[in-house]
Amino acid sequence: MISIALILLACQQSEKDDTAEQQDTSTQDTAIETEPSSEPSADGQSFLVLEEGDSGGQLALRNTGAWENGEVLREASLEGKLVVKDDYVWLLNRGGSESIAQYDPSDFTQPKAEYVWEGPSSLYPSDVAICEGQVFISQYYGSGILVLDENTFEVLGEINLDAYADDDGFAEASSLVCKKSFLYVSLHRFNQNEDPNAEEPQQIGSLWVMFDPETWEEERQFPDQGYRSLMIDVPGTQVFGSVIEPHIDVTGTTGFWIYDPVADSYNSQIYFAYNDKTIFDTAIGGSRAVHLAYNYADNATWAFCHEYTPGQDQPGYSYERLVSSVITLDSVVMNAQDETWLAFHKDDDPPKHSLMSIDAQTCQPNEDNQEIEHRIIDWLMVD
Repeated sequence: MISIALILLACQQSEKDDTAEQQDTSTQDTAIETEPSSEPSADGQSFLVLEEGDSGGQLALRNTGAWENGEVLREASLEGKLVVKDDYVWLLNRGGSESIAQYDPSDFTQPKAEYVWEGPSSLYPSDVAICEGQVFISQYYGSGILVLDENTFEVLGEINLDAYADDDGFAEASSLVCKKSFLYVSLHRFNQNEDPNAEEPQQIGSLWVMFDPETWEEERQFPDQGYRSLMIDVPGTQVFGSVIEPHIDVTGTTGFWIYDPVADSYNSQIYFAYNDKTIFDTAIGGSRAVHLAYNYADNATWAFCHEYTPGQDQPGYSYERLVSSVITLDSVVMNAQDETWLAFHKDDDPPKHSLMSIDAQTCQPNEDNQEIEHRIIDWLMVD
C-alpha cells in the first residue's frame, strides 16, 4: 500500500541485517486483546466504506458515533477497490460487471463521472491516474492500459502491454503513478501458469515502465523490481513509495521503499532482511507511515509504525510495532494529521469485525474501538 531494483553493497546489507536481527530479538512482542467500547461517541470519525453487505458489496458512509445508521450509497463489487488520486475518490468495481466511478470528496451522493466496461468482464481495473488531461486505468488481466478523456470519459485507446507479458500472456498491470508529467506503471508479470514442481524458477518479477502520457511511448524501463511491486503515490511530493512482497524465485529486499524519479534514487523505509514478512497494506499520513504485515513463521499479523522520511534510509526494520496473535489485522487508514485506524476481526463463527484507533507514534491502541456489522473491503477517512 508498497524486492526493489536496489543492489546494496554487501557490507552495507550485512551491517543492516545484523542491526535488524539485533533489534528484532531485543523487542518483546506483545499480544493484544481488544474489545469495542459499549458507548461510542456521538461525534465520532467518519469513513467512506466499501463493505460486504447482506446481499453483496455496497458503498456506504459510516461514522463510529452511530455506525449502524450510516448511509448506503450504492451497490458495489465484493472485489472492489477505493483509490484516492488527483483530488478525487475512485470506486473500482471488479469482476462480473466492471466499472470505474469518479467522486468529488465533497459529494458522494452520485459520481462525477463513470465508465462501464461492456458486458461481463474480468479485466480487473487495478489503479487509476490522471496525467496530462487523460485518465489512465490499469487492467490486471487486460492487454493494455485503458485511456479515457479526462472531461468526457470517452475512450481514446489503450497503451498495449503485450511486449512486457510473461509466459501466461499478461503483463499484469497493477499500480499507476503520474509524476513530473510522466506515467509510471508497475507490471507484476506474475506467471499464473507456474508449475510448482518445476526445477527452474518461472517467476520473472515486476517491471516498472515509464511512459510519455502524450505519445503513449515508452521512455524508460526499471527492471528487477522484486515480486508484485506496488507503487504508492505521495501527492505534493516528487517521490512515491514501493511495496515489495517476498518470493523465493525473485531477488531483492522486501518491504517498503521510497523512489525519487527525479534523483533516480531509492531509500529504505522498512525492510525485511530474511523475507519473513510481507506487507499487505500501507497508509501514509502527514509525517508517519503505518504498514500491516503478515508473518510467515507464526501466521500473526503485525502493524509497523515509523516516521516517513523520503530521502533518508531508516535503520533496520524493528520499529514501534503492534503484534497480534489474538486478532487478525485486515487494513489500515490514516489522514494528514497521522490519525490512524485499523480494521480487524476475530476468528469466531461468524467472524466479529471491529475498528481500532491507534497512536501512530507508539503503534499502540487508543481506547476508542468500535464493533461493526459488516466486513470492510476497503475504506477511507472522511473529514
